[in-house]
Amino acid sequence: MRVRTGVWGAVILSGLLCLAFPAFAQDTVYYDGIVGGNDTSTTGTRTSVDTYTGLYSGTLNGTAVSGFVSDDYSHKITNPETWQATAVQASTLGSNNNINNVEFGSTIGLTGYAEVAMLVSAMYTIPKTGSTSTASLFGLNVNVSDLSEAIWAITSGGASKIQGASNLSPNALALIGDVMSYFTNSANLSPQAWLAKYGGNLWILTPTSGQGGSNGPPQEFWANIATPEGGAPLMYLLLAGCSCFGGMFFSSRSKLKNRGTA
Repeated sequence: MRVRTGVWGAVILSGLLCLAFPAFAQDTVYYDGIVGGNDTSTTGTRTSVDTYTGLYSGTLNGTAVSGFVSDDYSHKITNPETWQATAVQASTLGSNNNINNVEFGSTIGLTGYAEVAMLVSAMYTIPKTGSTSTASLFGLNVNVSDLSEAIWAITSGGASKIQGASNLSPNALALIGDVMSYFTNSANLSPQAWLAKYGGNLWILTPTSGQGGSNGPPQEFWANIATPEGGAPLMYLLLAGCSCFGGMFFSSRSKLKNRGTA
């Protein structure tokens, strides 16, 4: 009976490690410019600082991605810049308290991240041919600048925290109201249900603490990929393998002991 208890103890421990360790797995984000975006000079919180809207180019764990989306207006990054981040799959937000592991989880919560995810999804439907290309969302023909401004307004706590409401595009202001109204309508999916259904390929890349050069901490990015090639998923595979081999090892010991006492 002791051997059987040891088997299940090893399996349970390995399972717990599989849940705990990925929070510490790191992914490498490399940013090197913009993809079909727009360069605008802004005023307000970041006076006279160029702000790039739309998709940012770079790699994740050495592999090129279809484009990063920045949801973080308060931190400045330079071209090029590399940092370490923790990847959280958007569809899992709200489970295991991982909403607390993303940059704005404590301020905008699950609803805010669902709103951002909807706008990020629309960003990936726009052809990468510049800020004049558009996508249709809530009956509006929006470009990448409209979407970026609306995203930053949500994560910054309001349009006035970015450029001042008068400086945001009419489409961006309309988007902010439309996307917020969507999740207050009980006839629609809840934020968590929406993320679980539509956020499967969206990953939130939150910079680990203690990083940053002269510009301070890097930004939180979103990526539209099946799964990161490094970090958490590889840790899952490694620990799952350890769990299997651990179970096989203890099972073999149990069989040998039974043979010896037969």
